[in-house]
Amino acid sequence: MHFHLPKPLHGWRAFVGEVGIIVVGVLIALGAEQAVERLHWHDQVAAGREELRQDYITILALAGEREGEDKCIRSRLLTLRDLLNSHGDHLPAIGHVGSPPARSWYPASWDSLVASDVSTHMSHQDLLAFGGVAQQARQAEETANREIEDWATIYTMVGPARQLEQGEAAQLRRAIADAAYQLNVMRLVAPQVTRSIIETGLLTSADRLQADTQVSQTLQGPNARHICGPIMAADPTRVDAPYDPAVQADPLGNPAAIQR
Repeated sequence: MHFHLPKPLHGWRAFVGEVGIIVVGVLIALGAEQAVERLHWHDQVAAGREELRQDYITILALAGEREGEDKCIRSRLLTLRDLLNSHGDHLPAIGHVGSPPARSWYPASWDSLVASDVSTHMSHQDLLAFGGVAQQARQAEETANREIEDWATIYTMVGPARQLEQGEAAQLRRAIADAAYQLNVMRLVAPQVTRSIIETGLLTSADRLQADTQVSQTLQGPNARHICGPIMAADPTRVDAPYDPAVQADPLGNPAAIQR
């Protein structure tokens, strides 16, 4: 039995040419689609790097603020420890004593870049560098949060003169000691974050100058004034706390903030 293949209307040569045109057209379409996709991800990565750049400027400023206030925080902890040790079973009247700056260190843009898969389109080197910065910044934020918890306990010293309850002095000493430990950790971590950010190469000299300007502003703001200045007079009309809005209307030092 013989099978006869149907002949193309215009011959096999023309048929092959038509098929070739179709194949080339499909390849061109696929290539164009891939080019559009590459362009899309290129734009997404560029936008993501810009978001990280803004976050990194802020983190650099936070690290500079911590460096500028470090000695003041240490001195205040020493003063409070000496007050506790020198008054036996009671506390003198103590007013607002200031506190370390409570800031958000973690670059929030990094999580959004990871969740949206933008990070997977970055170079391997950038992926490692940006991920490392995020990890160090998270440690800095966790340290700052624990530090503020210690200071919340320390602030139970603030108020009118009073007798210490049983075991309270020991609790306060532990809080002061742990606050000093967290301060030491922050003194190590903050420069590491700064160094890692600079090593990414994402920031320009103008960006670093912007961070320095922010540091100058915060070191003239209410947090630095209260932790580096004298302890305020006791105010029996309110329950005082770290970052009390009655004292620090604008923790970042806005010139329009209430000055006290």
